[in-house]
Amino acid sequence: MKKIKKIFNSLLVFSVMLMLQFCAKIPSENNENAVQGKIFISSQEFEKRKTIALNGEWELYSGRFISSEEFSSAVITPDAYIKIPGAWKTLRVNGKPAGDTGAYTLRLTAQIPENYSNELYIITSDIYTSYRLYVNGRLIQKCGTPGLTKESARAQLGYQLSSFSSKDEKVEFIIHISNFVHRNGGVWDSIKIGSAKKIKTEYIFLFVYDFFVCGILLAICIYHFSIFCIYRKEYASIYFAAFCFLFSIRSGLVNSRAVHLMTGPDIWPSLNRLEVLTFFLAVPVFTLFMFKLYEIYFNRRIIKAIVCAGIISSIAIFFIPVLFVSKFVIVYEYFTVIVIFYCIYSIIRAVIKKEHTAKMFLISLIILFISSITDMISINLMVNMRQISPVGIVVMSYLQSLIITRKYFDSYQKVESLKEDLILTNSAYSRFIPREILKLLNKSSIINVKLGDFSEKQMTVMFSDIRRFTSLSEQMTPEETFKFLNSYLSRMGPIIRKHGGIIDKYIGDAIMALFPVNTSSAINAAIEIRRELLDYNEQRHNFGYPPLDIGIGIHTGSIIVGTIGENERMDGTVISDSVNLASRLEDLTKIGAPVIISNITLFELENQTLNQFRFLGQVYVKGKMKHISVYEIYDFEEAEQIELKNRTKTDFERGLLCLYKQEFREAEQLFQKVCSENSKDKPAFFYLERARNKMPIPFLFNEAMLKKEIDGAEDF
Repeated sequence: MKKIKKIFNSLLVFSVMLMLQFCAKIPSENNENAVQGKIFISSQEFEKRKTIALNGEWELYSGRFISSEEFSSAVITPDAYIKIPGAWKTLRVNGKPAGDTGAYTLRLTAQIPENYSNELYIITSDIYTSYRLYVNGRLIQKCGTPGLTKESARAQLGYQLSSFSSKDEKVEFIIHISNFVHRNGGVWDSIKIGSAKKIKTEYIFLFVYDFFVCGILLAICIYHFSIFCIYRKEYASIYFAAFCFLFSIRSGLVNSRAVHLMTGPDIWPSLNRLEVLTFFLAVPVFTLFMFKLYEIYFNRRIIKAIVCAGIISSIAIFFIPVLFVSKFVIVYEYFTVIVIFYCIYSIIRAVIKKEHTAKMFLISLIILFISSITDMISINLMVNMRQISPVGIVVMSYLQSLIITRKYFDSYQKVESLKEDLILTNSAYSRFIPREILKLLNKSSIINVKLGDFSEKQMTVMFSDIRRFTSLSEQMTPEETFKFLNSYLSRMGPIIRKHGGIIDKYIGDAIMALFPVNTSSAINAAIEIRRELLDYNEQRHNFGYPPLDIGIGIHTGSIIVGTIGENERMDGTVISDSVNLASRLEDLTKIGAPVIISNITLFELENQTLNQFRFLGQVYVKGKMKHISVYEIYDFEEAEQIELKNRTKTDFERGLLCLYKQEFREAEQLFQKVCSENSKDKPAFFYLERARNKMPIPFLFNEAMLKKEIDGAEDF
């Protein structure tokens, strides 16, 4: 963080130095200024300086345009001497103040070294507001149409570059100037002479400087406008984009006056109003920009007052004379200073409250304030300085970009943090509501799930339950019970998911799982669960715990997955007869067949020859008129048991057929034969007892007698 601060401070110092570098124009002023209309320029000055400024006292002649011939033919006494650069309103002519408007002749005689007099160029700018420039009686420049009256004058501004030569060392400069549309008539900037290379370099620099600043401001404008287009709630960006756009226009209207040069005198009043408009609108727009950044530190009523004042002033300049527009600017400049002080005060409050990025923004605001005040001083006092407020905006925009970068970097970090939290949250949710359930509901996220959402699909349901779990739990403490269940479920759950199953819920020690892909996956999962149980029981035996036994029932049918409950508490569940039947099949495993499937599940198998199974009989579903056939799966058993069951399979199934026909003697003989060959065949012993008690099949689920028999069958 310290390195970042050092880099920032270095960049800030560089930016301020760059801005100060542009405060003054290219060094050109000579040490010797004109005195009473005469100036002497030595060879050393030409060698030492890039350009020579014709500053100092020029002769002033009020209310008339005097030609070079008239000066040659008669001695004409000046009415006063005016300092260039400067305005004539500060002069007293014939004992009276000169005022804002009028027409004058300015004259300067320069002594130039003979070896330089034949290859000179002259550059002029900001002569308010129209003029003609003569060198040794020859017209070399014209901007607008100077006139002795308001009606005959046409205002225009712009930089002018011309060449001139002189036969001798004495050069006479005469300016016919008039102003009837601005509060400050006069020559606002230095008139410079020099060699072609030096003058042209400065002339080109003026335009390059303006186009460079204009280009940067437009780029910043587009950048912030793009941010607003991407994120419409970022109103601060659109206000800053508008602010930069206004000053990009203004940069073409001031300094080099590039826009003025491309138009004629008739459009000058409109350009002048546009120049003022960019300033007037910039104040409320920038205030809104800061308000949107640090809203809680600004007073809304004051902001509304600033915006209203700016809009009203902007509208007013189109309805008042151009001369009064320039005077109204002074009032608005005072208003602007007050607004800037208020903004600085509000940002200082944000800094005190340790608002994020407030310090950096305060620095940028102070830079803008200094550059704006500098421009106001240079305009009103005619100090020979370049308009630097656009540069101040560029520097501020640079700092603002750092602020935005920091802001979005922090936002990115928050997003990354939220992303990690969301991933963890989704992962946690998926432990309660599997993602596969959301997919079945055609939902991408749990936040999209609504009460009553459902989806119907053909699936295979598996129920698994631990035999005699109640008696086991009674021998354990609550903590031991939970550890036991978690240990058992942590082994069985991954197996179900491995085979594409979805664990819908844990019901105590029972597992309910869905297999939406194919039936074989459910059978394979059940087989692997039974094999895993053998390893688990071996570990339990090593720790002195009794072995576990589990029953698994599997059925295939139409399943409805959906949400039930109420708005404040919802739960995902599965509703279907198929679910109930799978649960009943799991109950039936108590006869001694650990894995039982329905005939529908068997018929859905892709390849029945891959599994070891045998017919277990027919049962009625409670509430249904039809009965279903059930089958035992025994792929997981030891090879010896699989071989015995396969060998006795025909006698076992013939015995079931005899029970179905109520041929109890034949059934008893067949099951007795199976039991004598395989003493571990619990289903055979179960049906042997039914044959002896003359109880036919099919039988009814949950029948009291059947339940008693099943409970007894567990003892085999």
